[in-house]
Amino acid sequence: MVGAIIYALLILMTLVGPFVWTRGINDIDLLASNQFSAAHPLGSDDLGRDVLARILWGGRISIAVGLAAMLVAVTIGVLVGAVAGFFGGWIDTLLSRFIEVFLSVPSFRCC
Repeated sequence: MVGAIIYALLILMTLVGPFVWTRGINDIDLLASNQFSAAHPLGSDDLGRDVLARILWGGRISIAVGLAAMLVAVTIGVLVGAVAGFFGGWIDTLLSRFIEVFLSVPSFRCC
């Protein structure tokens, strides 16, 4: 439950955050470079760009990429499953073996 709450908060921050935190992601303020202040609560980078604004904008892009990947995977899965279920027989067997080849490849993990 804690993980789900944190995930929901992150999604809410990335969807609503850019409307609340109105600093531009490419606004350069060389006087505020590499500093924390009330104007830059998460600090700024070496060009003075606000880190919070860039995180909020980057989160929106990450969510969009994740949703697009999920939609492609679900669409392909539903189509393959529908074809295998509708026709059955040797087509079902062929599609099942094809999917099993992909499932037999080990997943790459960083840890």
